[in-house]
Amino acid sequence: MRKNLLFLFTFFGMLAYNTATAEENELQDATPQIIVSLENQICEGETTKLIIDTVGTGRILHPQELILEVYEEIIGETSSKIHLNMSDGILFANVSPSKDARYKVIYKYKDKDYSPGLYDLKVWNLPSVKLESFPEGRICEGETVEIFATSEPEVQLLWNETDEFTEISSYKATILPTVSDYNSSYSTTKSYSVIAQVKSDLIVCPPKEYTIDITVDKPLVLFNREWFACEGECTTLDASECNADSYKWISEEDDTVISTESRIEVCPKEEIGYQVFMERGACKLENNLFVNVKERPSIESIDSMDYNKAYVAILDNYPPFSLSLDGTEIDSDLINLTGGEHTIKVTNAYGCSSEKTFTWINNTGLDDAVSQSLEVYPNPATDKLYLPNFEDNTDYTIYDITGQKLLQQATYPINVAVLPAGIYIIESNGKKARFVKE
Repeated sequence: MRKNLLFLFTFFGMLAYNTATAEENELQDATPQIIVSLENQICEGETTKLIIDTVGTGRILHPQELILEVYEEIIGETSSKIHLNMSDGILFANVSPSKDARYKVIYKYKDKDYSPGLYDLKVWNLPSVKLESFPEGRICEGETVEIFATSEPEVQLLWNETDEFTEISSYKATILPTVSDYNSSYSTTKSYSVIAQVKSDLIVCPPKEYTIDITVDKPLVLFNREWFACEGECTTLDASECNADSYKWISEEDDTVISTESRIEVCPKEEIGYQVFMERGACKLENNLFVNVKERPSIESIDSMDYNKAYVAILDNYPPFSLSLDGTEIDSDLINLTGGEHTIKVTNAYGCSSEKTFTWINNTGLDDAVSQSLEVYPNPATDKLYLPNFEDNTDYTIYDITGQKLLQQATYPINVAVLPAGIYIIESNGKKARFVKE
């Protein structure tokens, strides 16, 4: 305050700088005059000048007795003194009230009041608009969003329309956002705006733009594929390709949540269904999965076709199948063998497999096996096989070429009609013989 007074004393001292002489004491003292200029209305956020013109006052002989102050009162609030500036001999103050204001100019000299009065300044508020969306702030692409604009009745609204607007009115817009590119989080932000302007014949304030951001998430996509498990094995159900934020797996068997991970391991005994619920942002998806149990292929028999050749009899419901012998893939079910232990493996079209280990007796081994000769006839045989000097209730055993026991009984004659064509060994009373079944 002392600084302001000093400024005023200095200013008015300039008007009376030559009154200090005796001759000047005889001069007539000034009669204060003042003109105040102020616009009567502005728009919110604008600045205007309050100008004070004292031209015509004359020379102030006693500046220390001069008071010139300006107070600003925001309507409904307390008043405060404002600072005055000077330019080209004119006093002014830049004012920018946020609400309607009143300015009081106090002008006194030698206990006489020359105050010009009160000056009102109307502040036109820029249109206030509240934008809200439903759903609020976030949607999944393919969904519509409604944007509501709330404002005073005197506010005129104009939407910045795009091709995404499907329905529009003064205070509501329905939008179907489209997205050409997503970020690494599978979402993007779209902005929509409305231009607001006060409808008034008294003053036209500049329009104001209000914007609302809507996050659009990339939809989750169904993954359609056949899920299966080989008989007696487990399989993994994997939904990680959907890149969801959350997962929830439910088994139809008992309708309980079994996992919240992106993949689960299941070991079904029969066909069963699962549901996986996924969410990413505002997008949700329910995927139904059915797991079929596939039978393993069966190696029914390994039948000898010659001393070093065998036929693999396979029962498989899901052809085509592949074969491997001792870890090496082979292209035929008719295989060449050497003496010793072998493992045959068959795999069907679903990757389900079975294997069998057997011992193959080659030609030399077979000769050794029948070195203690047992006489049999006819050889080759088709239906019946006979043993000379056969005694009742004498046991005999028949093996295939791999050494697997096929028959063990004491009935006579020996019924070989049930055997597939091939080479066999019969043993009785410690003696062995080789015969061919046609």
